[in-house]
Amino acid sequence: MANASDIITYIGVPLAVLGVLPILYTFMLSILTQRRIRSLLVHHGHRPVSTSRPHDGFTLRSSPMTSMVEVELPRYTIAPLDRHEEEYWVGTEEGIDAGSHEHHHLLERGDRAESTLSMIEEGRVRGYLRGGSWRAFHWRKLIVGRKLYRIQYEDELREPPAEVGFEALVVFLLDWGAVPDSMGWEKLRTGGLWTPSGTVLLRRTGSTQDHEEGEEKMRRQRASDWVLRTSMPDESDGILSLTVRWPRNDGALGLGGSASASVAEMRGAASLPPGWGRLRQPAPLEANDKRAENEKDLPARIEELKAAHKHSVDSTSFRFHAEDNRIQRLLWEHNDVETGFVCEPFRYYEQSTAGLWFTCVTSALLSQKGPGGLWAFEIPADIKTFVRKDSIPCGVMVILGLLPEQDAPQWSSERDNRNEGAERGRIQHQKLTARMAAERLEASMPPEQARIHRANRQAKDLQEFHNEMVASNAARHERGERMIKDAIASPRMSIKKVAEACLVWLIEKGEVGKEWTVEQLAEAVLYLIVVDLQRQRRAEEGQNVDQGDASGIVRILDEWMSWATAGGMKKQQYHMLEGEKDKLALCLAVSLVAVVAESLNSSSAGRGKVGLDMLECLQLWRKVRLG
Repeated sequence: MANASDIITYIGVPLAVLGVLPILYTFMLSILTQRRIRSLLVHHGHRPVSTSRPHDGFTLRSSPMTSMVEVELPRYTIAPLDRHEEEYWVGTEEGIDAGSHEHHHLLERGDRAESTLSMIEEGRVRGYLRGGSWRAFHWRKLIVGRKLYRIQYEDELREPPAEVGFEALVVFLLDWGAVPDSMGWEKLRTGGLWTPSGTVLLRRTGSTQDHEEGEEKMRRQRASDWVLRTSMPDESDGILSLTVRWPRNDGALGLGGSASASVAEMRGAASLPPGWGRLRQPAPLEANDKRAENEKDLPARIEELKAAHKHSVDSTSFRFHAEDNRIQRLLWEHNDVETGFVCEPFRYYEQSTAGLWFTCVTSALLSQKGPGGLWAFEIPADIKTFVRKDSIPCGVMVILGLLPEQDAPQWSSERDNRNEGAERGRIQHQKLTARMAAERLEASMPPEQARIHRANRQAKDLQEFHNEMVASNAARHERGERMIKDAIASPRMSIKKVAEACLVWLIEKGEVGKEWTVEQLAEAVLYLIVVDLQRQRRAEEGQNVDQGDASGIVRILDEWMSWATAGGMKKQQYHMLEGEKDKLALCLAVSLVAVVAESLNSSSAGRGKVGLDMLECLQLWRKVRLG
C-alpha cells in the first residue's frame, strides 16, 4: 500500500514539473523574442548602446516571467544634407535585403500587413519598421530624447518618428524628382489634421505617363506611385504625421534602373534646385542683308548691353527664384555655374511693372517646359483677365505695317472709293486743255498784251495749285483720321495671331532668326529687359544713360493694359505706336503676353494653384513627424 511519500514522489513531482513548464516556456519565448527584436533593429540600421555611444543606440530589457520586452530607442530631429554632398543623392541600403530566412519571414509579414487598409492608414512602408520610413535617405541627425516601448511580439516593434522641417522635406523630395499632387495638397489645406490617412501629397513624375490597360490596373498603379502621404497621427501631439517612400527598383522619375544612380545622374548638384529657373543668352544670328551696317539685331543688342557691365560680361545665363511672390534677385552663371555676382534689376518694384511681368512670363515659360518652376507663384487676376482678352484691332496692325492687308478682314470703307483717281485724271486733263487753249490765244495777241495775259494766267495757275495743295492735304488728313478711327474700331485679333504676325515682321526686319518661335523670342526679350535695366542702374550713379528697350516695352505694356481695361484704344495711344522703335517695342511686348496667355490655356494652368496650396500648408506646419 502506497504511503504519503510515494504519492508525493509519483504524483506531486510531475505536477510540480508541469506547473513550471509555462514559466520555462515564457522564459524561452522572452529570450527568443528579445533576440529577434535585436536582430531586427540591427538590420534596420540601429546600434546597441555602448560606452563610446551612451545615447546613440537602443537598449533592450525583458521580463522572463511576463515575456514583455522593453525597447528604448532614441528620438531624432533630422534635416537634409547639403546638395553638394554625395550622400544627398544616394539612398540608404537599410531594409533592402533581410540577409537571413528569419528576417525574410518578418519582412514578408510586414508586406502582408501593408496590403490591408489599416496598415496603409497606420503609415507602414514595405521594408521598414513602422515609424522608420525616413531611413530610406541620408539625413543630418540630432538626438532630442528617447522613447520607451513595451511589446510582447516582434511584429509590434516600431520606432519613434523623426521630426523634420516640412518645407525642407518637400524641397528635398522635389529635388529628387517628385511632383505635387494637386488634390492631396488641397485636402491638406482644407482638412488640416482631419485629412484622411493615406492622402498622397507627392508622387513620382512618371506616374501620369503609365500606359497599362484597364481601369483597375491604372488604379493600382496610381495607388503605388506615391512618395509622400499622410499617416495615422500617432505620438504626434497635434503635429502632422507623414510617411515617405522612394521606389528602389523603379528608378528615378520612373525611368528604370537604380533609383539612387538615376537621381545622381539625372539631377545631381549641378541641376537647379526646386523652385528655381534659368534663362540662357540667345545665340548670335548669322549676318544678313536686311539690316544696315549701323543697326544691330536683338541678340547683338543683348550682347552689347551685357558686355557693358562688369558683373555680366563673362556670363552666359542667369538663375532666379521667387521670393515674396516675385523675383527679386538674379544670379549670373557661366556655363550653368554661378559666377558669384548678383543682379537686382527690379529694385524699385512698386514704381514699375517690369518685375511683375518678368515673374509672370518666367513662370509661364517654366510651366510649359515641364514639372517644377515657380510653384509658389500665381499670376495675378488682372494679368489673367488682360491676356485672355482680344484687345488689338486688326486695322491698327495693318496701318502700322505689321500685318498684310490681305490677311486682315474688311475693316475700312476707304478702299471702296475707286473713282477718286479717275476724277483727279479728268481734272488734270481739263487743266491741260485750258492751258493749251490759252497759249494759242496768247500766240495771236500782240507781244505786250500776250505778256500781260501770260503773267495773269501764271499767277492764277499758281494760286489754283496752292489751293489744290491745301485742299489735298486737308483731304489726306481727313482720310487719315477716318482710317485711324476705322482701324481703332476694327475687329480685335486674338493674341496668338498678333504674336505670329509680329514674329513674321521681326524675321523680315532681321531682328530674329527664321527658326525662332514665340517662346524663344519671349526668353530673349526677358534677357534684354534684365541687361537693359542693369545698364539703366548706372543712371542712379550719376552717369548719363538714355532710356532703353526695357522702358519702351514696359511703357507699351502699361498702355496696352490701359486700353484693354477701358474697352478700346484711343488715338493718342495709336500715335504712340507709329514710330519704328515703338513698333519694335510692341512686337517684343506681344511675345510676353502671348506666352502668358498660352500657359493659361494649357494643361499646366493648375500648377499655380498647386503651388499656392502647398505654400499655405508649408507656412501652417513648420515641423512634421516623419515615420
